[in-house]
Amino acid sequence: MNTIAYFISDLTALIPVAAGLYFFKRLKADRRFFVYFLIYAAIVELTNALMAWYDLSNLWSINIYTCVEYFFYAFILNKWVKGIFMRWMTIIGSVVFLTFWIGHFFIHETLNTTNIAADVTESAVLTLLACFVVTTLSLKTEHPVLKNYRFWFSAVLFIYFSVSVLLSLVMTRLMENPNAYEFDAWIIHTIINISMNVVFAHVFSLKER
Repeated sequence: MNTIAYFISDLTALIPVAAGLYFFKRLKADRRFFVYFLIYAAIVELTNALMAWYDLSNLWSINIYTCVEYFFYAFILNKWVKGIFMRWMTIIGSVVFLTFWIGHFFIHETLNTTNIAADVTESAVLTLLACFVVTTLSLKTEHPVLKNYRFWFSAVLFIYFSVSVLLSLVMTRLMENPNAYEFDAWIIHTIINISMNVVFAHVFSLKER
């Protein structure tokens, strides 16, 4: 049953891509950039699923994607809301993230290993940045906030990465005690991932403001 859920989650990565391409002509640069990233994300999701199906290690692909994902979202969030907090949180967070990301693979001498420290750092930093963007946009009253695509994107990222922080910590616990729990924590990530892709698809339909 879980395998089917994971497969559906992977396939839903194509939903926002299809929506982004459908509305592409009317999108401005930031959302077009988002479409390009989601195409890359969909390719990674599907190729990783294929590698997992054939029992091939896809950790190297996941780790490269994590790095690309972090810098893309940090960049786009900084484009939407500027400020001292955003700038310094991004700089400090990026230094810490890269230290864990590069340091872990330097020590292990391979990309085919799970890098929990980098995963947690990425999720924590992006949660803070997304929260700041959501709060800032909510305080602006020129237009209804629920019609602002930047608000929707940021809100989804906030929920996704705040849950990812908890899941990374839970997965660490599960790896330390693999026989202590029967609950598959990753199913939560699957549900959030599917929901995120559906909302992303909807947000591409919102008009520019």
